[in-house]
Amino acid sequence: MCMKDFKNALAFVMMHEGNYSNHPLDTGGPTNYGISTSFLRAHGINKKANEITYNEAQKLYEMYFWNPFRMSRFNDKGIQTFIFDSAVNCGVGKATEFLQTAVNYLIPIAIDGIIGDKTVKAVNDLCSSIDRRFLIDLLIITRAVHYLNIIKVNSSQRTFLRGWINRLIDLKKQISLLC
Repeated sequence: MCMKDFKNALAFVMMHEGNYSNHPLDTGGPTNYGISTSFLRAHGINKKANEITYNEAQKLYEMYFWNPFRMSRFNDKGIQTFIFDSAVNCGVGKATEFLQTAVNYLIPIAIDGIIGDKTVKAVNDLCSSIDRRFLIDLLIITRAVHYLNIIKVNSSQRTFLRGWINRLIDLKKQISLLC
C-alpha cells in the first residue's frame, strides 16, 4: 500500500468528518473524527466516540475502510479517494455498490458486492480512457441518489442534505485534481 495515497484520501475525509459531534437527528449517533460509538462497539472496541484520538481514528479508517478494498489495485488516485470517502460516509457495502453500479452503466459487470478482478479491470480501463470524467460523474450522481433515498425513507435526514451535497461537490473537485 502506498501510505501517501491513504494519507491524501484521509486528509479529504477528515476535512469533512471533523471532531466530536452528537447531532440529535444523526442516525449514526455520536461521532468523533467520523467514527461512531456504535461502530466502535460493533468492532469490539470498548470506548465511546469522544474517547478516541485522531491516531486511533486513522488506524480504524485504514483497517476497516481502506484495506478491505486493497486500494493499490486501482490506478487512479481519485477513484481511491471516492471509494474511501464513500465507505466512510455510507459504509463499505454502499461504496462497493456505488462503484459497481456506476461502472456497470459503461462496462457490463456484476453488481455483486465483491470488488474482484473484473471490477478492478473495468475501473482501471475506464480511468485510462476518455470515459474517466464520465465515470466520476456517474459515481457522484449514484451517491447523490443514495442521499435522496435516505431522505425519502426518513425526512428528518433532510437537515443533512446540504452538507452531503457540498461534500460531493468538494469530492468531485478533489478527484479532478488526482489521477
